[in-house]
Amino acid sequence: MRHEDVNNKMLELTAAAHTAITDWSDTQIRGYLKEHPDIVEESVRRLERMIGCLRAQITAERADNLWNGPLPEGAAAEQYDEGAQQFAEHRCNCGWCLRAEPPAPHDEPIVWTFPAPA
Repeated sequence: MRHEDVNNKMLELTAAAHTAITDWSDTQIRGYLKEHPDIVEESVRRLERMIGCLRAQITAERADNLWNGPLPEGAAAEQYDEGAQQFAEHRCNCGWCLRAEPPAPHDEPIVWTFPAPA
């Protein structure tokens, strides 16, 4: 996959994640979806495909012992919390980041098409 294709896919998955999170919040606050279930399911399906790829890679790397065994108890959650905090505090201008600021002068935005090329 080319770098441009990965960028496009990241943008597509970011939109799917945002949509799914918004749909989830609707169910928690209102108790029902604001969109037709088929529409909601489309973003969930895209995320599930991506998560399936990640799970396959996790399984393969654990089987190959590329990381020399598991982390100590709680280390993964601690690392996640630190990364989430850094993400919440940062600002950038990348085209797929939910924390992006408007681009600086002379920055060229990433142009993508939706749906992203297969």
